[in-house]
Amino acid sequence: MAVPNNETFTLQNVVDEVNPTTDDLVDCFADAITNHFNKLYYPSYRVEGPHALVENSLLNFRDYGGSLRPPESFSIYTRKHTTLLWTWTDNAWDETGYYIERSDDGVTGWVEVETTIANAQSYLDTGLTYNTTYYYRIRTFNGDGNSDWISGYAATLDVDSSTWFLPSRNELRLMYQELKYFGYGFFDNDNYWCSTEYNYNNAIYVNFSTGAHLVYAGKSSLFCVRACRTFTGEENDYELRDIGPGGGYIFNIVDEGGGDYVYYEAAAANQSDNHIWSDASGEIEDTVSTVGFGMYNSLLIITQSGHTESAAKICIDI
Repeated sequence: MAVPNNETFTLQNVVDEVNPTTDDLVDCFADAITNHFNKLYYPSYRVEGPHALVENSLLNFRDYGGSLRPPESFSIYTRKHTTLLWTWTDNAWDETGYYIERSDDGVTGWVEVETTIANAQSYLDTGLTYNTTYYYRIRTFNGDGNSDWISGYAATLDVDSSTWFLPSRNELRLMYQELKYFGYGFFDNDNYWCSTEYNYNNAIYVNFSTGAHLVYAGKSSLFCVRACRTFTGEENDYELRDIGPGGGYIFNIVDEGGGDYVYYEAAAANQSDNHIWSDASGEIEDTVSTVGFGMYNSLLIITQSGHTESAAKICIDI
């Protein structure tokens, strides 16, 4: 709908010209019966100007350029060799959701990869191919149609060795087995958070005194945090317990085939000795224990609704 100049107008009562209450505003907005471009008529009230949003005792007019407004700032938040996290700014107030498509060349072969809900501001694409370039675009939709497409820049999935994350349960167990057990890594504290959720209220931690890994605690509990990262190299670039390029110890090596090896490096020191797992409420459900999913879990944690702080965040923010 077309509206001009981001102006703000006072809603006037037709009978006595007294500004209504907020509740009255909501009621009259819902009961609108005739909508014209320059005047919106209500059963009891009149607004000079076009369609509007209720905001306290005012109606806030917003410029949508005559069509459904597309998102802004569509860009990559972080990438890993099989994962991309896209974020954007939600500009529409009347959207049903967003369509996201992906292409191998940015011109043809566009495939829809996600249909989001209203007010979404992120999309995590997983299971992608290492050392491959992908193209993405996004548009807003509702029952009346679609906005224009907004394209993101080409994303090449390569190794970002600066990206740290909170290890999954099994990754953290490998830290214990390959580093702590042999006296490496300066793990001087007992309990360390992993990125694997247990249930709605609890997350899993590993006890580095005993090696116990099937223990859990409330998400607001204060435990230690030790980040890790992965990077790709060739066979025999590093051995277990060698010092990696980030100054920490190598605790896992995976043969990816084709001459590529993925090396797991623990951070050289704790990121925190007493930090909550997350301040967001509710169950994520999709975090897993498997080796290779620490980054995936961490991205799920930091994109959960209501999240502002977590053990995963202080790892990714290194």
